[in-house]
Amino acid sequence: MLTPEVLESLDSLIWLGSGHRAAQHCLCSQSVISRRAALAAGKLGLKLRKIKDEWDTLPHSHLLSLERRLHQLCRFLKAKRLRLESDHWVGREIIAGLPNGWSAGRSGRIGIQRPLRLLQERVIDAWISSSQPDLPSRDDPAFIAYEIANMPLHLASGAKHPLAGEKGLSINDLLRYPSLGLGPDCYPRFGRLLAQQGLWNDKITMDDYQFIGWEGRATTGLATVPVNSLSTDLSPGPSSSLSVIDWHTGINDCIALIVRRDLAEEPEFQHLLEHLSSRAGAMARHNQELTVLI
Repeated sequence: MLTPEVLESLDSLIWLGSGHRAAQHCLCSQSVISRRAALAAGKLGLKLRKIKDEWDTLPHSHLLSLERRLHQLCRFLKAKRLRLESDHWVGREIIAGLPNGWSAGRSGRIGIQRPLRLLQERVIDAWISSSQPDLPSRDDPAFIAYEIANMPLHLASGAKHPLAGEKGLSINDLLRYPSLGLGPDCYPRFGRLLAQQGLWNDKITMDDYQFIGWEGRATTGLATVPVNSLSTDLSPGPSSSLSVIDWHTGINDCIALIVRRDLAEEPEFQHLLEHLSSRAGAMARHNQELTVLI
């Protein structure tokens, strides 16, 4: 059996993506993280590998799954060291002032595949998603999603873009210019909805969110980008570098808390849900686009 400190070091490395961030979370040095992670892998007969900025173990281990299940139950029982991941496009305001016992992950996380996998494997305990089309269905056997709030998805361009400030635009107007998009596994259903309109056609690779790789491309070129008012400053004014395009996408982004179905009744999860709903209500008072649902 692995000690809590040893498994936490391994899983923090996998969750947060670097020894530095894992050390900050575990309140120890990077060398201790490295030593503990290697000890955990060795005891379980696993290998640690890093692809780009993500750590994983190989091969699949039933024993590791059992260890994680036990340690996760202990986290909920003690209401300590609970791990919350969030999508970049829900913004950081929603995770300010988390209840005692909860810790937020690294900023800039995008896509649904990695967080769902970490949630499935019990590396993290809850995840806040921004993509309404990609939420688990009501009858999903593994996950349950609580949509706390939603807001319209906009297209934005640089302030000097030919379409900036124009009214009554048609899809043909938009198709004259590139529309930034991400890979097919990032937000699959969301991407398909935009692609059906002819958008999401200029695909880029972005592992973690970077302004220069997203809004920055719009401010310095002719591309349009999908954005929402939680993660991007869309305030009009002479100093604004972005302009909202006069086009209704018909798509909503959201703030949705997702958890394993077998943990949905845990009191600490319910406390987190209540807190996030309260936070969303406070945010809605100064963001008229945000509609609180629960």
